[in-house]
Amino acid sequence: MNVLILHGPNLRLLDGEFAYDSLEAVISAKAKALGLEVRQVQANSEGALVDALQAQQKWLNAVIINPSSIAPTAYSLADALIILKKPCIEVQLFNEVANRGRSALKGIVGRQLHGKGVDGYILALTSLSTGNVAVKAKVAQTELKPRFDPTANPRVATNSQTPETRKKTIGRKEVSPVAAAGAPQKSIGPRAEKLTEQKTRINESQISRALIREKLTERLSGKLNPGDFAMWAREKWQSLQWGGNVELGQREKLEEMLMMLAASSKQTDAALLEYIARLDS
Repeated sequence: MNVLILHGPNLRLLDGEFAYDSLEAVISAKAKALGLEVRQVQANSEGALVDALQAQQKWLNAVIINPSSIAPTAYSLADALIILKKPCIEVQLFNEVANRGRSALKGIVGRQLHGKGVDGYILALTSLSTGNVAVKAKVAQTELKPRFDPTANPRVATNSQTPETRKKTIGRKEVSPVAAAGAPQKSIGPRAEKLTEQKTRINESQISRALIREKLTERLSGKLNPGDFAMWAREKWQSLQWGGNVELGQREKLEEMLMMLAASSKQTDAALLEYIARLDS
């Protein structure tokens, strides 16, 4: 079986156990052990990934794809997979970020393996080798909010002189704006309140070069163990995805660094010192 493996944006920026060269080697070794032929392509845009599918469509028998950060909007990739009608598995090193939305490949691929790290690729190769992957044919869809149309609501004034029509009430007295303003507000529910409180707390804590430098120093001195440090970096990276408060002009640099720090708990002291130097550059 010929398997095309597509790696999405930013994977070459990761290091440690997720370093791209190491990832390629692990995949190639496992494929060889299973008797599979693999070709691997990494690209930072959806168009390039679609081009790779088109270029290899006569060769491939199955696809493993990690769309990475473009997953929620990868409808062109989804359509291409539908047209190919080949077994496909989606792999994500990390779990989906809640506020970004679900992957556009859901319902298109035969299986999704999220948050399993490198093992996700291993499981995907094993599934393909056993033939335990269904071919889906569901059309990729997206929810598009309709544009506001003032003419759709007769109570909204427009540039025309169309008179406002009053909404009929059936056995109920229409509530005046003044009375409505004094009415008690409905509770949004404990779960929504908790999420709002969490986002507010995250937004109030500024993510800065000084903060990351402080945590790197604690990691080097042993005050933070590797697992707790990686967890902290992942939490701060997620807070940036939620629009968290960040040092002015440093969002791109800090987001990239936090992503790399969150990717592995096996950073060497030399690597950590290099991150500190990059913060000062």
